[in-house]
Amino acid sequence: MGSSALSMLLELLGRSQREGVGFAIVAAQTAALRPMMASALSQVLPLSQSVDEAVKAIRKDWESGRQSVQ
Repeated sequence: MGSSALSMLLELLGRSQREGVGFAIVAAQTAALRPMMASALSQVLPLSQSVDEAVKAIRKDWESGRQSVQ
């Protein structure tokens, strides 16, 4: 995954926040996680190791009021 893909993920995160839509990245393979960890984006991007984990994280965000509905 190159810088263009990482940039796109950040753009999608920002768009999801502006539009009040849940967003998570499911990445279970080390090869997929490595570029995000090396660039420190793993601290910014919502990463999950499974779809179920991602859905739970998004629901938790909604329930805690971190997502704004527009």
